[in-house]
This record gives sequence, structure tokens and C-alpha cells, in this order.
Amino acid sequence: MTFYDVDETSHIGNCLLNVCWYEEKNLRIIHDLKVEGTYVDVGAHWGTHCIYFALFCPSDRVYAFEPHPSYFSTLLKNLDENKIIKVRAFKTALVEAPGIKLPANEGWNYDTEPLDSFGLSDVKILKIDVEGMELRVLQGAKKTLKTVEHVFLEVWPEATCKERGLEYPMQAITGFLASYGLKYKQAMPWEDLHWWSK
Repeated sequence: MTFYDVDETSHIGNCLLNVCWYEEKNLRIIHDLKVEGTYVDVGAHWGTHCIYFALFCPSDRVYAFEPHPSYFSTLLKNLDENKIIKVRAFKTALVEAPGIKLPANEGWNYDTEPLDSFGLSDVKILKIDVEGMELRVLQGAKKTLKTVEHVFLEVWPEATCKERGLEYPMQAITGFLASYGLKYKQAMPWEDLHWWSK
């Protein structure tokens, strides 16, 4: 595998330079589910997860969403260099409804859409890592969630949310997903990723 623009000072870059997949333990759990169908990677960054889903999981297709222009450019280079044709990438921030504008981040204004606007069918695996916007992404995925069997979602710890002036969202997320038959299963082995399952 080849990954471009790897920052050796970052945790992700350090993993890749040491020939490890980022969040490898989590990826192996997803792999071992052997779920067929569509996979969605929200907050795809450089593409470590969506590339793994395309190569090592029984995905029919993979959709990757990454709004940051620099990360998105690297994502496209990584997909091209590794000849990954199963992944379709979008430079879009996912939000709860059409027409929503996000504050500029690092000087960038992001294109926004709800996940439902893409009309994706047969989504079985949904992975979300969006720096505090998890519930907003889910609220824009009400149609998509009807077929989802597993959600893997990074949620900042309660102390981190408090430091950043945000409400800890776990209860709201768990309640929202329960209405789609998705029950909280467990915390994942790496970082602050959690798993909900039907």
C-alpha cells in the first residue's frame, strides 16, 4: 500500500510509516463481521478506512466523504495510486438538512449535504468520525439508516466535550439509533470509537 503526504508527527502517519493500518484493531472487528453490501466512510481523511473496506471487506461498493480540501486531495491520490476502483469519494461535509452552511474551518468553506441526498442503497456499514458533528450526520441519514446493520462512531469523551463547550452526545446518539433498531454494543479497542448493531 502507498499513502501520500504522510505526516510522521501525527498518530495516523506514525501508524502508516510503521506499516500498520490506522485503528487496525477496529478494522479487524469490522472485517470479521463479513458484512456484504455498501459501506460508507464519513470523515475519510486520507482514506485508510475506505481503502481497507474496499480491499479486505466483502463490500459491494464504498462511499467516502471528506470535506477538507487538502485531505480530500490526498484521499484521491491514495485511491488512484493503489488502484482502488470500488471507492467513490465526495468532497462534502454531511449535515442534517439541505442548505445548511458551516462556519469556515481553517479558512475553508465546505460544501454540505445530508447523507440521504445521495440516495445510497443497501448501506450496511456506516463509519463516522467527524469531530463532534456525529448527531448532525445521523439526522441527515434517516432514510439511509433503514438498511444499516452496524454503525461505528467516534464520540469524544465527556471531559473533552466539556472542555470544548459541547454537550456530551452519547445519550442522544444512542436514543436516535435505537429508533432504527440499532443498539449500543460496545466501545471499540482504539480511540473513542463505539459500535451500535442490529
